[in-house]
Amino acid sequence: MRSSGLHPAYLNRNKVLAELRKLFHSTSPDSILFYGAGCYSKDSCMVIKKILIELFGNKPIDIFDDLTSVAHAYLGNKDGIAGILGTGSASGFFTGGYKIKQVSSLGYLLGDEGSGADIGKRILKSIFRSELSGETVTYLESKLGSLEYSEMMQQLYGSDRPSYYLSSLAGIVASGDYTDEIRKIVESGFQAYIDHHLQSYEESRNKTVTLAGGMVKGYSELLSDVLVNNGYTDYKLAGSVITALAEQKSTKING
Repeated sequence: MRSSGLHPAYLNRNKVLAELRKLFHSTSPDSILFYGAGCYSKDSCMVIKKILIELFGNKPIDIFDDLTSVAHAYLGNKDGIAGILGTGSASGFFTGGYKIKQVSSLGYLLGDEGSGADIGKRILKSIFRSELSGETVTYLESKLGSLEYSEMMQQLYGSDRPSYYLSSLAGIVASGDYTDEIRKIVESGFQAYIDHHLQSYEESRNKTVTLAGGMVKGYSELLSDVLVNNGYTDYKLAGSVITALAEQKSTKING
């Protein structure tokens, strides 16, 4: 089942409850595991927990952040680095399913290197600073429509969630046969992620690295090339995290 997001910093409680009641009207779980973006503190987790209690009653509830979902789904109890390259970016070193160290993401204004927001921002800057060839501009027009400065700035700065708008641009651009110039822009974002995230962990090239998220899916071949060129060989570009978690739990229950 799919619903809109449940980020504790952005959710509309009444709207979310109405949507979830409709979605889960016939569901009565024995316990709940929730993994979500923004669930990095007790206060943010409590926002989600209160909604889940109102929805399902006072059931056992465990809440983890989205980075931990990648570790639980693909690393299990093994040591390794889990990372997300989605609308934003994040990374952490895990051992035994627990996060030992995490690099600060800093959000799309200061960080989120390699994320959809970061890559979208790099693309826009290249467009409006006239750094791209006619071929690339034509490609971008075919994917994004008008590249009118005032129109795109209005969409960006008039948006309630600018990071989502930037990330949507990166996702749309990934859906076609993009040019070498686009490739270099995306590579620069992934290289920044390696420089500021992966290399912050001691001997990171000798550790298992698992990455998930929309940018991983959209630019998997390119990301793989950047990782290999930086000396990373023990890595996994993951698919659907929630599916992997569900399969893992199902195996444990049925095994």
